[in-house]
Amino acid sequence: LGVAAALSLAYALPVFPGKGQKKERYSLRKIPYLKAWVILAAWLLTAVAAPMSDPRFSSADLPAIDQVIFGLQQGSLLFALAAAFDIRDLRIDAPTHKTLPQMLGTKGTVRLASNALLLSGVACALLYLSGKIDVAAPGIHAATLATALVLVRKTTPDRSPLFFAFLIDGVLLMQGVGAWAAATL
Repeated sequence: LGVAAALSLAYALPVFPGKGQKKERYSLRKIPYLKAWVILAAWLLTAVAAPMSDPRFSSADLPAIDQVIFGLQQGSLLFALAAAFDIRDLRIDAPTHKTLPQMLGTKGTVRLASNALLLSGVACALLYLSGKIDVAAPGIHAATLATALVLVRKTTPDRSPLFFAFLIDGVLLMQGVGAWAAATL
């Protein structure tokens, strides 16, 4: 989690020395082409790597290939949600940031995010078909992906901050609550 925290801080705070006459400091968020990938890396470390490294989680029961497939499942979902936030930031990101929506446009970014959600579903199906997850997990994940797909397709730079804070971010909460409910009920 320390690496994820360091990435998050370096994303948000101007910690890197600048070049040129101004020599202003900058954050990872402002490095061209990097914004979505830094967010994805921090979330993968938090939502996939940290739980799998917990001694209470028996990763020995989940072969390396299945751990990669699980990372792909979660990473694709996280990427789609990060893409939605990139769309939100389209009006405030400098053109030099070269974010996905700046390069692909809003429609292209929504299409890419939709495809990422499809990939997440395929990865979940592979885990289910290999017998690594029980029947509740694909149902929970399918509901999460369906919700995410509807929201991603409705994402525009003009959406209310509440749309992102409660609905887009709420997708992760929905998945967690669903998994918790399936495990405890």
